Amino acid sequence: MKIGIFGSSGGRQLLGDELVEDARASAAAGFNSYWLPSQRMGPDPLISLALIGQHVPKIELGIAVRPTWPQHPLVLAQQALTIAYSVPDRFSLGVGVSHPGIVSSWGYEFDHPVTRTEEYLKLLGQALRNEPSSFEGKFISGSGPQILPDLSGGQPPKLYLGALGAKMLSLAGALADGTIVWMTGPRTIRSFTRPTLDAAAEAAGRRPPRIVVSIPVMCTKTPAAGRQAAARQFRLQPSYRAMLDREGLSGPEDLAIVGDQETVAHRLQEIFDAGADEIICTEFGTDEDLANTRACLEVLVHA
Repeated sequence: MKIGIFGSSGGRQLLGDELVEDARASAAAGFNSYWLPSQRMGPDPLISLALIGQHVPKIELGIAVRPTWPQHPLVLAQQALTIAYSVPDRFSLGVGVSHPGIVSSWGYEFDHPVTRTEEYLKLLGQALRNEPSSFEGKFISGSGPQILPDLSGGQPPKLYLGALGAKMLSLAGALADGTIVWMTGPRTIRSFTRPTLDAAAEAAGRRPPRIVVSIPVMCTKTPAAGRQAAARQFRLQPSYRAMLDREGLSGPEDLAIVGDQETVAHRLQEIFDAGADEIICTEFGTDEDLANTRACLEVLVHA
């Protein structure tokens, strides 16, 4: 099982030494990757990942996901390449359109999200390959030389698009290395996410894309209380509600993986069997819940 940890999520917010120590512990335990969310408030995840990368070797690092609206793709590419060349072959950049309420708080109008995303990915992809870039679109344009001209030939970061609906998944298949999904269950991954993504990649002549699934996890002997905690903690945006509807679930408490170690192992395997390539676990609950969940996941990593 390729299992990663979603740091500073599930109600926690780690910074500085605490964050580095959590990433170091995750690497020592054998987890495949360590990811950070891009939240409207709180520490900047790209700076945090750069800090982790200098102190914690080997473990893959990723951001899920950086909103596209407030940052030009060439600026984001400059930041991402700086990290990617500092921690070779282990940085993944996830981007996404965020949500109307969040975008409006930055002073932008949430319009034409699919077209904007397509244009963003086309320019970003050029720049992330550390090659001269030039693109002129309806909403996004830009051009420039290599961002790191003295380091040509290095490994670019893997690029993922946070995609749920068919149009965004098609963009992820055609223009990215895959997708990162949230609040998406195995039935939806098998019947909708995977075939839509693969069809777009095949049509574009690209290699098979990856699916990274982020999902809440709590290992506990009191699953009813754990599901209640999930219902309180995980806020649903409309796009997430649509994913739960596809899955036939009433709320995040039904999708969250909550239960003993056997239950957690079974539910994770269901997601892999549905077509996921990696799962990043959002641990949540009390300090005791977090400790129990981490211990449970450590066992499964080595199973």
